[in-house]
Amino acid sequence: MLRLAHLIVILCVLVVLLAGVRFVYLFESVGTGSGIVVDTILIMIPGLTFLYVGTWLPGSDIEPRHHRHIIGWFLGGLGVMFGFLVLRELHPNVNSDWTVGTQAIAFMIGSVGGLLIGIQKTRTVARTEQLEQQNHELTRRKRELTNQNRRLENVTTVISHDLRSPLSATIGWIELAKTAPNADHLAKATTALRRMGDIIDNTLALTQYGE
Repeated sequence: MLRLAHLIVILCVLVVLLAGVRFVYLFESVGTGSGIVVDTILIMIPGLTFLYVGTWLPGSDIEPRHHRHIIGWFLGGLGVMFGFLVLRELHPNVNSDWTVGTQAIAFMIGSVGGLLIGIQKTRTVARTEQLEQQNHELTRRKRELTNQNRRLENVTTVISHDLRSPLSATIGWIELAKTAPNADHLAKATTALRRMGDIIDNTLALTQYGE
């Protein structure tokens, strides 16, 4: 996109230089006059405007892929005014005696107007795309939260049901070991505790990797 920006700058410099050369030529052949100065300024305005845009676009917040749209609107504004002038010249019932200043005004309005519309429309499109991306991100986050909630529900089910049985068995075997000391009671209580440990490990795996 930097190459395109450089091309824009070069073309605009050429427009400004041509306007300057025309001014010097008319000044030497016709002489000074406010009309010549105004016409030169009007011709230079589109070139200077686009020159500014060509240097501003690379550092702006508008993504490079949208730059061509702005350029297209600028050239479209020029094209509309050029087509208007051509049709006016070709129409048999319209006086075609337009001064250079009038034509310069038409081109200035077309180019600057197209440029402003292009920038505004491009910003609108970019903003719309940004909102769509945010909506997609929110949808993705909502889906992740739904999956997390489902996993938490599974964990709650495991804790409330699967752990209850070995926990009750452990308590029972320990109570038996208190009243009637027996190594077998403690072994069975240990087995139940190990079973609880396995359930806890499986539950942690469930929260991390799903079912």
